[in-house]
Amino acid sequence: MLLSCDLPALPGWDDEGVRMRMVQISIRRLVGSAALSLLLFSAAQAETQSVLDCDRYAASNNDPGTTAGRAGVRFKDLDPEKAKPACEAAYRENPDMGRLAFQLARTEVKLQNHVRAKTLLEEAVSKGYMLAAVELGLVYDVGRGLPADLNKAAELYKQAADDGWAVGMSNLGDLYRLGLGVEQDLQKALELYEQSIARGHTSALGRKAMALAELYKEGDDPKPLVAALVEAASRNDGIGSADLGYAYLNGQYGLPVDPIAASVHLKRGYDLGEGWAGIYLALIEIARWDGDLQAADRLRQMLDTMAEGTDNELRAQALALKGQLGLLVGTPKAEVADLIDRASALLPDDAIVLDSRAALMAAEGKFSEADALLEKASENAEDWAPYFARRSVIQQKLGNATRSEELKTLAGNAAEGQYFLQFIDP
Repeated sequence: MLLSCDLPALPGWDDEGVRMRMVQISIRRLVGSAALSLLLFSAAQAETQSVLDCDRYAASNNDPGTTAGRAGVRFKDLDPEKAKPACEAAYRENPDMGRLAFQLARTEVKLQNHVRAKTLLEEAVSKGYMLAAVELGLVYDVGRGLPADLNKAAELYKQAADDGWAVGMSNLGDLYRLGLGVEQDLQKALELYEQSIARGHTSALGRKAMALAELYKEGDDPKPLVAALVEAASRNDGIGSADLGYAYLNGQYGLPVDPIAASVHLKRGYDLGEGWAGIYLALIEIARWDGDLQAADRLRQMLDTMAEGTDNELRAQALALKGQLGLLVGTPKAEVADLIDRASALLPDDAIVLDSRAALMAAEGKFSEADALLEKASENAEDWAPYFARRSVIQQKLGNATRSEELKTLAGNAAEGQYFLQFIDP
């Protein structure tokens, strides 16, 4: 299993960097009469103000080279009602500044005006502002308003990387790690992530850990990988936090199985945007639920948030886990069935969805149906111990003692999810 989601984890508008120098005015350079000096200074001040306003509302948060410094504006926080008029004015008054074309493009993306955004990004690149090449690469990477072209995306990311942009290095590293648009090369990906980190792009810390995890083989020294995970988590990197939590959950890379540490890091990863971490956190909470209705309500709220998102996999899994939670707290089975039906409509073959329906079937005494669902779930997630263990229990109920023991052995040998076996009644 990959430690984290892949393509959705590619950096986006929140990972931009801007390195244009701040507009500076030296009064010593103004010459002539006092009146002329005042006039020239006032004009320069007015021109600078338009840039200041555009930077305030639309500068990227990744580069101190704008007048906004490192504060910047994350894309999710960008307010187009303020940013668009400010950047239209700055762009109009400073037509040679590629950065302003780029910042105006951010507002157009926020407003879903993808055609104009692409035109502005191309203009910014043509004027030498290569951070725009990263965002233009994303246009081709995800097919924003046009067919996806991963070769073109890789080309644009490389242009930005060659120009020194850390986020371009990280994005290009993602393509090398996944073998998208380029031949897969994990070592090259690792080098690019390290270059990105050296330039201060902390979002590459978790990606470095992912590359190390994919290079890791049984018998290797796990210390470099664990150190990378810990460093990423300590710098509030969502991927690193989530993956460290997953490693603690399963006792990977020489770490102990530690559900408390797992929960802490999974929660932090979830809070930092790694939705899949919330799913594993929910699995832990459901497994060890002790009847605390307030805890159940908090978990339900988290699952509701995921179920209302845009990622269909997370939505389906969250709905299915709400169904499992419902069985624990006494929700009417018709409501549980409705939740699982909604999950199945989104992702019918997902292992968590199948497992949740199996739990409902078992609760209704339909053990053969539950066994068939768990068999399919274990085929789709063959390293996950709980599915084999639950089948073992059901086979025992069906009177198949030999098969039950075989499944119990498979559960004990599975690489992941051993922590949960203690909660499955034999």
